[in-house]
Amino acid sequence: MASKTAKIALATNVMENHFGNKWFRLSKKQVIARCSTLGKVDQNEIRAAIKIIDDFRNTDVDKKYLQEHHHQKHHENKISRYEKQTS
Repeated sequence: MASKTAKIALATNVMENHFGNKWFRLSKKQVIARCSTLGKVDQNEIRAAIKIIDDFRNTDVDKKYLQEHHHQKHHENKISRYEKQTS
C-alpha cells in the first residue's frame, strides 16, 4: 500500500495533468463537469484523485481541530490551577 504522501502526490499530479497547474481553484462541480467530456478511464482516475484529496483535507482539518481543542483544554487547566493558587 502506498504511503499517504505518495497517494496525495499522485492525486495532485493527475489533477494537474488534466486541468493544469491551477486545478485547485476549480470547484468539485467544475471538475466533474469537465470530466464528462473525458473517457471513462480518465473519469475514474479523476474521481479517485478527488477522493484522495478530500480524505487528505478532511484528515488535516480533523488533526487541526484536535490540536486546537487540546491547546484550549490545556490553557483552561492552566487558568484553573492559577485561580486555585490565588484563592
